[in-house]
Amino acid sequence: MTTKWRPAPFELGFITQTFRNSADNDYIAARLLYCNGLDQQFLWSAEQAVEKYLKAILLYNGINTADIGHLLTRAFDRLDAITDIQFDLPDDTRDFLEYLQVYGTNRYLQHPSFTAGEELLRLDNSGEF
Repeated sequence: MTTKWRPAPFELGFITQTFRNSADNDYIAARLLYCNGLDQQFLWSAEQAVEKYLKAILLYNGINTADIGHLLTRAFDRLDAITDIQFDLPDDTRDFLEYLQVYGTNRYLQHPSFTAGEELLRLDNSGEF
């Protein structure tokens, strides 16, 4: 179960600055990296952007994110449990989050990673949170 509270105005500003604005920068970086063929760096920046956007939405809604880490699917499950907000996301959003969760966090190349040519479009579509 997640802990729910109502963020105070100063907390809302902190969430915006720390998570949402930082996610915007990671998203822009991911797009630039992808367009310049820097696939591994793209994956990390894309994972970071999506992670921060998800956490921002959860925090704005008073949902604890302390135990999420880089687990995008855990954050997505909590997002999906918010009943008073409806998200119209592509059907393959969870698949893309699973992909980023594995390959985006592989910045030290512990295992092979890949891009198939559709990741930027999928990132753009998942950015509709």
